[in-house]
Amino acid sequence: MLDDIVCSLSGMTPSDDEVMADMPPDSNWIPVGWLRVTMERKFLNPHWLKLQALKHSLIETTLQQVPEEHREGQRENVEVQVDAQYSQLENHEKYKSTIIDKEIAYIAPPESDEEIMEEYLRLLDLLGLDTFEDEDEGEDEQAEDVPAVETDVQPTEEGEDAEKNAS
Repeated sequence: MLDDIVCSLSGMTPSDDEVMADMPPDSNWIPVGWLRVTMERKFLNPHWLKLQALKHSLIETTLQQVPEEHREGQRENVEVQVDAQYSQLENHEKYKSTIIDKEIAYIAPPESDEEIMEEYLRLLDLLGLDTFEDEDEGEDEQAEDVPAVETDVQPTEEGEDAEKNAS
């Protein structure tokens, strides 16, 4: 598991400190400070599509053997029979309707290297995710919206004795 964790941006591997800080690792474990980026894409399964085409073809072929005036009345019965015939196959993992392609990449702690930080910030920007800088700006904007609190402390003129200000 540890051998799989290599920074996609720098080729770095986790240090002993990063690994030992959070032992024992579980199945979702990543080293302290590291990022795991998971990309998933869903596709229609070509085996499922072929099976659906086969079922459709079988239904149409079977209905061709039924007199034309009875075909529409028999269509539902034939569809049920064909579905039953292939139901176990459709429940098999190989024939599920969709496939999810999953890729995982790791990024070393961005603070560990200036170039990694630049690429990390670029990636966040590209994906439209908030950066640390954006979060800090949001806090400043919130602080500006907070009304001023009145206190008993009066402003002093420059040059007054520092001891008076301290007391």
